[in-house]
Amino acid sequence: MITMSAGMRLLWNNKAKKEVPLVLKADYLDKGFVVVDDCVFFRQEWRKNLKHVNLDVVYSFCNDLTGYECSINKFHIEDYCEGYSNEDLANISFTFLEEFAELWRANFDFPCVAILSLQFVSIYDEDEIVPTAVFKFHKKREGEVWIEPETFTDTRECVLNNRGQ
Repeated sequence: MITMSAGMRLLWNNKAKKEVPLVLKADYLDKGFVVVDDCVFFRQEWRKNLKHVNLDVVYSFCNDLTGYECSINKFHIEDYCEGYSNEDLANISFTFLEEFAELWRANFDFPCVAILSLQFVSIYDEDEIVPTAVFKFHKKREGEVWIEPETFTDTRECVLNNRGQ
């Protein structure tokens, strides 16, 4: 199931397949995931020296495992797309999301929530163009929510929520 804001829908309806830069693909998709306790992380983002999730730390900073996963599994796609147009950045982000969903389905039989936030104007100065594309994900858990889909219409960001199903 895909839920999106009106702004995201405009971009999504006009999307075109755009290759994900090789270094982005290599850092995140090719390295895959690591499962630690009841959490799933991008292998790229998980600290290799940790063998377990410290629940005391999780609950003191993030309130739940969903928040913890989102904070670890978050990165900026635009860091890999220097020199690309806003349209290309959006299309690369959509392609990354689709390839992520395929990878997830190939590795897990439980759903995830993948969140893609696109913003093309600075939150500090509406005259400044500062494109950002932030991707994050978490395993879907009963009773834990990172972002409520009904808030998508109120956000200045375009947010796409792919339940991975």
